[in-house]
Amino acid sequence: MISAGCLAVISGFWIVEGAWLYAVRGRSLLFVPLVVAGLYSLAFVGVFFSVALAGAAAEVIAGGEPSFSDGVDVAWTRLGGIAGWARYSTFVALVLGFVKSIKGLRWLGTAAEVAWSFAPIFVVPLIALEGRFSKRA
Repeated sequence: MISAGCLAVISGFWIVEGAWLYAVRGRSLLFVPLVVAGLYSLAFVGVFFSVALAGAAAEVIAGGEPSFSDGVDVAWTRLGGIAGWARYSTFVALVLGFVKSIKGLRWLGTAAEVAWSFAPIFVVPLIALEGRFSKRA
């Protein structure tokens, strides 16, 4: 619930910023970095809470009784890995969107998107439990 609330607030922020920029400047190339920043921030928050959930699940498996703060503490210690994975997944999402926009390659882009959707199942636990995808790991 908290993750969904945070994602809704961040989405609202970027929508308001985009509407303001459009009202002030009209159509502009300034929208490109705005969209990329918005997508990255949404990916970051989504991965952050996924890592928190995986950390809490690891606590259960270890025989403990996790709390929300335990999961968030795990995510806070893995900010480098979370930021790296969010950056990587945003880039891949943009590339897949570009491939899907090419008329003859829509099927390839869709197939790659379906395959890519399984990546977080394997990556998020690695970030949460082993601290992978960070510069220190």
